[in-house]
Amino acid sequence: MAARKWAVTVYGGIGTDGGIADIPSLRADFNHAYMLDVACSRELTRWWKDRMALEAEGQVAKHFNYQHHLEGNLLLLARWLRFPWNHRVRTSFAVGEGVSYASSIPTIEKDRSPEDTSRFLNYMVYELELAPPKQVHWSFIARIHHRSGVGGLYGGVVRGSNILGAGVKYRF
Repeated sequence: MAARKWAVTVYGGIGTDGGIADIPSLRADFNHAYMLDVACSRELTRWWKDRMALEAEGQVAKHFNYQHHLEGNLLLLARWLRFPWNHRVRTSFAVGEGVSYASSIPTIEKDRSPEDTSRFLNYMVYELELAPPKQVHWSFIARIHHRSGVGGLYGGVVRGSNILGAGVKYRF
């Protein structure tokens, strides 16, 4: 089966209070910040006997309810493609790293650190993708959407924001 190099992902999410480590440990408290994100990605290469893939992705997100801004993200993702249960549920896991630009200072980030905020920050994403094994186009995704200053690396910004999201991906 030929690899589908391109993908469009659409997902929605809810903001969380606290740190990024609170999300996978199931200790996250949710707030009233919501987001809708559209991403377009392209697989650049595969290696290690097709176990890993490198992808480039661009995103546009609209924040609403508690926050009202647009966000653009550019990133690279490393994706693990092989899991022992892929014959039952096709699974991949990706970690992405890049940059994020918000059209205005996000309200949650301003609330968390009034003096240390920026429209331009680091961006990270963690994605779990699941689909029936024979479904080659559509899949379900769960994502952690994370903006931060990387401990002060971006203009002295220490804190950031996290959004837990879910949606669909279409590969072509």
